[in-house]
Amino acid sequence: MPMFNRFALIGLLICCQSLTGFAQQQRFVDEDLTRFWIAYDSIVATSDTLAQARLLDQLFLAPATKGLKSLQEVRRYTPESYLHAMRSYPAFWKSIRHNSQHLESVKAEISKDIAQLKQLYPALKPATIYFLMGAFRTNGTTQEDRVLLGAEMALTDASVNTHELPEYLQNYYRLYRPKEQVGLLCTHEYIHIQQKQPQDNLLCYTLHEGIAEFISCHATGKPTSLPNFAFGLKEESRIIARYVQDLYLPGVLNNWMWGTNTNELGERDLGYFVGYRIAEAYLAKAKNKAKAIRELIELDYTNDKAVERILDGSGYFPKKISAIYR
Repeated sequence: MPMFNRFALIGLLICCQSLTGFAQQQRFVDEDLTRFWIAYDSIVATSDTLAQARLLDQLFLAPATKGLKSLQEVRRYTPESYLHAMRSYPAFWKSIRHNSQHLESVKAEISKDIAQLKQLYPALKPATIYFLMGAFRTNGTTQEDRVLLGAEMALTDASVNTHELPEYLQNYYRLYRPKEQVGLLCTHEYIHIQQKQPQDNLLCYTLHEGIAEFISCHATGKPTSLPNFAFGLKEESRIIARYVQDLYLPGVLNNWMWGTNTNELGERDLGYFVGYRIAEAYLAKAKNKAKAIRELIELDYTNDKAVERILDGSGYFPKKISAIYR
């Protein structure tokens, strides 16, 4: 074998071993799902509402892991939240059960994707991924060093019966194909754990979410799961014009992030798209790609000059941010 090819092969083997090693180190916790189903079976077996509340606490809430306690805090779940969901959607729970009890392939996919992120960003801090059961308020979120997956939203596929659910949830399942995207979702949330907290304004939220989405796609080689992405590419000039117009106005956040759009664009969550495209453009223009990745992930949202440097460096807006601000 020629010397060059031999060294190339050695390098490839070392890279593969590194990826495998990091993937094997990924920590998952799924014991809350086991307890959920024990509690669920006991709760639906009785019509005594006081007994149901007692069983929920004894079998599910009291022995909760740190992850489940975090999910309850972040999404403000109460015992009533769980009891209402359990009582209201029997066909859904029956059909989601298999997916939430067979996690081997899902864990393997997530581990592979996180290992690829580690290759792209070697400073990656580890996080524990918790498979949890919520009450339809999130597919995934974070707290401290914990990725919190809501299995009832993140592990749904075509086999799951959603006809009992409210229309907005049925739309979510149709648009996002959740189980197909769970690896990308975890990578996105993993990046959030690395990031500094954004300031409470449209621009910072746009970059915080858009950077996480772009880097997760770039690291894994998977396309974004944003359902508005095709619309965004088609109407990008209109979106940029409206975004620049709204950038420093009060009361417009829900038109771009986590809400129902009420402006003429008619698409929700386009802030994710704008942030994704800014990050994509910044990396494309950067000569040192590894440095650019670090700058995006480690962006200090309290440092106006650092934020402006990313925006101006991307060239995404028609003029520099300082001119827009005036």
